[in-house]
Amino acid sequence: MNNMRKNIQWILLFFLMLPGTGCDRNIESGLDGSVDERINNTINGYVDELKSSPYGWMASINTKEGYYRFWMSFGPGDSVIMYTDNTKYDGYKQVADTSTFAFKALQRPTLIFDTYSYLSIINDPNPGISGDAAGGYKGLNSDFEFEVDSVKNDIFYMTGRINRVGAVFKKASAADLEGVRNGLMMDLPKQVSDSLAYYYIKASYGGTEIVVKVTGTRLLYTFWYNDGKAQGEENTGYFNVEVDGSTDLFFPQPVVTPTVLLTGLKYDIHTNQYIGFYTDNGNLLTATVSYDPPDFPLSTIFGYIGGGTKVFNTLQYNDGMANSIGGTTSSSFSYMSKFIGAGIGLLLAYDLHYNLQITDGVPEFAIVFRPLSALGLDLFDGSTLTATYPAAEYRMPLTILSGDSLTFKLSDQVVMDGAAQEYYNRNVTTEMINNFKGKTFKLDWANNCRTISGLAVQFTSTETSFMPPALLTKSN
Repeated sequence: MNNMRKNIQWILLFFLMLPGTGCDRNIESGLDGSVDERINNTINGYVDELKSSPYGWMASINTKEGYYRFWMSFGPGDSVIMYTDNTKYDGYKQVADTSTFAFKALQRPTLIFDTYSYLSIINDPNPGISGDAAGGYKGLNSDFEFEVDSVKNDIFYMTGRINRVGAVFKKASAADLEGVRNGLMMDLPKQVSDSLAYYYIKASYGGTEIVVKVTGTRLLYTFWYNDGKAQGEENTGYFNVEVDGSTDLFFPQPVVTPTVLLTGLKYDIHTNQYIGFYTDNGNLLTATVSYDPPDFPLSTIFGYIGGGTKVFNTLQYNDGMANSIGGTTSSSFSYMSKFIGAGIGLLLAYDLHYNLQITDGVPEFAIVFRPLSALGLDLFDGSTLTATYPAAEYRMPLTILSGDSLTFKLSDQVVMDGAAQEYYNRNVTTEMINNFKGKTFKLDWANNCRTISGLAVQFTSTETSFMPPALLTKSN
């Protein structure tokens, strides 16, 4: 047994002494640098692509105010020349700025603007520089470092590293560059906003009804409804105006519907009007621009007629939508004066919503009154100083009277939830509720109330002079 043990020891020692079997042998990692080479080649390819465009790039970069637009030209070296559409600095309309950039392999290939530039202005923490209307200290919640998501058809799609904002870099044309130098990046957005402010841009595709409105120099209100799918949605959309002489609108984020994606709006220079939406598959979807409201029935959207699934159920009154909201109640100032008259305090801001809803299988019309900013005495004890006031909900059962439009009669009975009874007893909401209960109304698209912030609807009645406007809003 001892001899066998010794033989095994000698055999093990023999193998340990063979070349390459010692404990101090070199270990090859198997990494030959190919991964680093591929990353570097990718980055170098991106840099070459950016520098190769003879007319630069049209860059759309998102902020909390919408997509700002820049023209940029990269190179030689690490230099970048840019123009901005930032009208807060309209003195720079035709003034080029020179900065520097870098492309680095961080978590993903990343384009970095590493010296102060027009792009830095919208990121500046000083609200006096960024122009942040809210007075915050984070700029306009944009970025100056962008990860490359993809490159398709001469377009870079990127995402900001910090705030995750979208950025789209499109290769510019000679006409783009000429428009930039002529100051069109700053001039055209306001011209388009002013000309389309009160118009609906409408289209239909695959059972989807689409409405788009321009609501500012960068923002859109988008609405679609598909009756067959019982789906609908409203959102904030974004646009930039092309400066190549076409006056087309470019949507940095496509408008997404169940049947089609919209990427822009085509302008016909011969008829001087917008004629269709560009789609993601390169087609043109015919559109109409009209001062008239949509022609699809509100009853379809609310779903009470025909037993459809209710998708949109909220109507919101916005201050300034009309000169008055009926009777002797004049705009929101009346609610503020009634708050003071009731001995409560100062009402500085509030929300008012009209809801069409079903409770325990019964259709109801509900009014929600919600003070947002106020200062005064507690609503119930009348002695404690407070800045917080409870919401109130008034619910009235309704009877649908017509199948071709949303005509309904409200009950005389009002269910009051929350602080509703207290506000009613103290004459804050009394006049409004009395103008609604027991009356018959027809709810339809508004012709006499215009707003740029959404689709306006109007209550009309032969039983009362109370005709409040409202905005259609999402029900989630």
